[in-house]
Amino acid sequence: MSLLLEIVLQNGFILDVFGIIGLGLLGLAAIQLGRRFHTPGSRIATWGALTLIAGRLVSISLTHWVGGAVQARLGKGLVDLIAAVPLVLLTAGLASIVWGLWSHERCVAATAEVAEDL
Repeated sequence: MSLLLEIVLQNGFILDVFGIIGLGLLGLAAIQLGRRFHTPGSRIATWGALTLIAGRLVSISLTHWVGGAVQARLGKGLVDLIAAVPLVLLTAGLASIVWGLWSHERCVAATAEVAEDL
C-alpha cells in the first residue's frame, strides 16, 4: 500500500482538522472582505463560509452520533434524512460563497465605474 493512502486511511482525523482550519481561514477572509468593503456579497460569502464549517463539523460528528442503536430506534427514513443534512449544508455553503463573491465583484465594479465617470 502506498504511503499517502496509509496516511489518509489511518490519520483521517488530522486531515479533518486541517480541513476545518482551512475552512476557518476562508471564513476569516470573508469576514475581512465584509469589514473592508461593506457589500452585501461579502456578507453572503461570510454566511456561506460559516455554513461550510457547520456542514463539515456535522459530517465529521454524525458517525459518532448515529450509531447502530440510534439507527434502530429512529428508523431508516429519519436516519436517511439526518444523513442528508451535511450535504445540504455543504452545498448551500459553497453556493453562498460563489454567489457572494460574484455579487461582491459586481458591486465593486459598479462602484469603480461610477468613480471613473466622475
